[in-house]
Amino acid sequence: MSKVFTIPFGQPFLETLAEGIMERFSSNPLLLAKTLVILPTRRGCLGLKEAFQQRRYSQILPRIIALADLEQEPTVPGFIASPLPPAMPVAQQLGLLSQLILKKEQTSITTALNLAKELITLLYEIHTSDSYMARLHTLVGNQFAQHWQITLDFLKIITDYWPSILQDYGMMDGAQRRRDNLRMLAHHWRPTYPVILAGTTATRPATADLAKAILNFQNGHIILPGFEALSEDLPPTHPLYTLHQFVDRLGHPEITPWVPLATPAKARGNLLQQAMAPIINVPQPFPAKDYQDIIANLSMIECRDTGQEALIIALKIRQSLAEGLESIIVITPDMDLTRRLQSQLKRWNIIANTSQGKPLTKTVVGTFLSLITQFRSQPTPRGLLALLKHPFCYRHLNRADHLAHVRQLDLRLRRLRQPNLLSADSIREEDRQWYERFLKDMALTDPASKKSLTEHLQDLIKIAETLCSPDHLWLETDGQSAAEFLASLQPYAGFYSSLSSREFRDLLPQLMDQELVHDRHGIGSPVRILGALEARQAYAPLMILAGLNEGTWPQENTADPWLNRQMRLDLGLPDPLRRIGLSAHDFCLGFSAPQAMLTRSMRKNGAATVPSRWWLRLETILSIHDIKLDEGKQLKEWAQQLDAPKEVEPASEPLPCPPLDKRPIHFSTTDIEQLMRDPFGYYARRILKLRKLDAPDEDLASRDLGNLIHEGLDLYHRQYGNMIDLGKLITCGEKTFAPFIADPHVQHFWWPRFVSVAEWLVNEWGKRKLDHTFTEIEGTLEFPYGNKKSATITSIADRIDVMDGRAIILDYKTGSTLPTKSDIIAGLSPQLMIEALLLLQNGFSSLSNQSLASLEYWHLKGGREGGTLVSLKDISLLIESTEQGIKQLFQHFLMSPTPYLCIPWGESKLKNRDYSQLARLEEWNS
Repeated sequence: MSKVFTIPFGQPFLETLAEGIMERFSSNPLLLAKTLVILPTRRGCLGLKEAFQQRRYSQILPRIIALADLEQEPTVPGFIASPLPPAMPVAQQLGLLSQLILKKEQTSITTALNLAKELITLLYEIHTSDSYMARLHTLVGNQFAQHWQITLDFLKIITDYWPSILQDYGMMDGAQRRRDNLRMLAHHWRPTYPVILAGTTATRPATADLAKAILNFQNGHIILPGFEALSEDLPPTHPLYTLHQFVDRLGHPEITPWVPLATPAKARGNLLQQAMAPIINVPQPFPAKDYQDIIANLSMIECRDTGQEALIIALKIRQSLAEGLESIIVITPDMDLTRRLQSQLKRWNIIANTSQGKPLTKTVVGTFLSLITQFRSQPTPRGLLALLKHPFCYRHLNRADHLAHVRQLDLRLRRLRQPNLLSADSIREEDRQWYERFLKDMALTDPASKKSLTEHLQDLIKIAETLCSPDHLWLETDGQSAAEFLASLQPYAGFYSSLSSREFRDLLPQLMDQELVHDRHGIGSPVRILGALEARQAYAPLMILAGLNEGTWPQENTADPWLNRQMRLDLGLPDPLRRIGLSAHDFCLGFSAPQAMLTRSMRKNGAATVPSRWWLRLETILSIHDIKLDEGKQLKEWAQQLDAPKEVEPASEPLPCPPLDKRPIHFSTTDIEQLMRDPFGYYARRILKLRKLDAPDEDLASRDLGNLIHEGLDLYHRQYGNMIDLGKLITCGEKTFAPFIADPHVQHFWWPRFVSVAEWLVNEWGKRKLDHTFTEIEGTLEFPYGNKKSATITSIADRIDVMDGRAIILDYKTGSTLPTKSDIIAGLSPQLMIEALLLLQNGFSSLSNQSLASLEYWHLKGGREGGTLVSLKDISLLIESTEQGIKQLFQHFLMSPTPYLCIPWGESKLKNRDYSQLARLEEWNS
């Protein structure tokens, strides 16, 4: 009589399991009550209880236990386990291993913690796969000897030191303890009551040993999920590879269906078998009835991006619930897609029950704690504003009053470069008392001073509860999880080395990432969003398999930092490709539901995606059979219409036309250039008084380099006049660069560029015998236009040299290119010509009645060349043309109601796009 059974693909696993149990034991209620059912997960246990209750078979249920619980404590009726040493908690394990790594290697605490995690993973795999660490020494040949010896020397942490550490503490590895508990059950447990092990793929040898022991019980049963005997050799990536290995370990027993009358959906079962075959061959055509069954119950929808994918899934769920469907399961390993789907479902007040926990660092409370540690370790404007704007900050003020202070601080910080955030001196007087109170509450200390992890945790809790009321901070699910996490970490804090504030900042998120926060909303909801593992035994009339992109489902295999694939196999560790096979098995279980919808997005986070290998295999088989599935045309139309406005009124080009008396009559050379290139931008800047705000803590831009070079040169000429001295010029440059030299980009790129420019300038200055030199000299000119009207033009010349009684006007350029000849002729780059006009009309008070020798651009490029000098030709014609152009420009804008056009010369002539969004340029100019 067979003791090994299968519930094939296409049958609801837990419901069929419950039905078979009742068929076998319902006639004897006392035996049913004694029956023990072992399932892989606690969620599966809850699902089986629901399956019994929904069918109302009996008021007496069998005993149901999770395999994971047996691994922790093998408490089953009729068996008393020998006590094993307790498992060392992960927090203690990480602390001890990270300290060993820090003693062995000169590295940061963050790197040590990452390496400790990898060592724990290796220990887990060694214990669960019954490998021996001693084999590491003989694993490779001489060809890898030198490299492998370095790795082996590091792995002595777990081969030589770690076992004795565990012995000293009287503990053992958690994975080893779980393995030994299952082995203890397998060797010593001999129950007389029925035992059913169901749903496991027995990826671990200890689980397989327990299964073999159950087969020898008087009334033991093994129930496999979706097993089908195949004759050919299967690769590790095949969905049935692991199950076939499991059956081999059981000794190839006879396998029969658990419920004989239950048959899978033949058509889609055959389709799936053909798609998952190791080698895809040209199959026999399906009967006409099978074609209809496949088309009616299967759809594959390829979406534009993740956002559209979430919306289409939400629409399908909304439609299905409206049609009376009582249960829907969405299976996806993509947590980003899960969050988007939850958000979309809220349109219709649908709260889904999700199994995927959110890392504590991604929660509101976790973010708050991280922001506190970041500001205490390294204050930055962005980090400060993020903390102050967090909803948990600030308990001492009304929220509206607090945010009013934050907004003013935000505006202030956007205008400052590298502000001192530890002082309120640069803050508005009205905000100083508020900011000083905040700094006091933050209890700032020297970031370099080291304290124990216990002290850091106590400081963090105290500051968090100062900034936010404890009743509010720890109230919600994430707050409760954070409080439990911090409390559970305290007893093991002594196992970590002393930390600076920056090291604690790096350590805390690493530890918090181990804590998952599960949303308690949606319990009892007809919609469940599950990960692939949690969905292994779940069932619903409609299963939506989402996120079917390579790297997401199946997930990308991460590289083992210690062993390559062949070394893992030689050591007896599982093949990394087996994970793909297990993931394929999960896919097949979901695919076999009565109705299945498969979705993927062509782009994710702006990058193109690759379809999952199973998606491509199905497409291949479907094309061979010439089957065209529903591609979600109706859902895509609904998605497009859902947020589409009733009417679309395209924006027209803005044509602002303020009254003449509101138009400025004072112009700088920058104003005139902008008025020529971008009249709308000039209107927004000068008339509407709009300025683009810098981002807080914004990185230095190329214009900042130009300003620093100009300031250095101006300082040099103010202090030393016409003196030519490279050393003094470098010294002046050091003074202007000093506030920013800590920036690596400035230190390693900009400063060497200045030195190269300085050497080139000194060489060029030495070629000329100058009478006088004027730098940063301001000129003003009253320019007449119309009938007895005039406008004021001002300009600050970078440098004017006087040689042999004639003036040379210089303009320093630090950008990548110089103004083109066509732009100069067209008046789009008029600065030098305007300065020449001011000179000739005595606009510079220090240079009256001065003749003009030349106009020059000095291109300060840095690098090997240092710079280049470009002298303009036909300057008389250019100056005359510029004077006429300015007159026409003033007449055009100051004497007639002319609108300020947007990009009259095209986008290529724009120097910046600060006002393009205000002009809605992309909308009307596309």
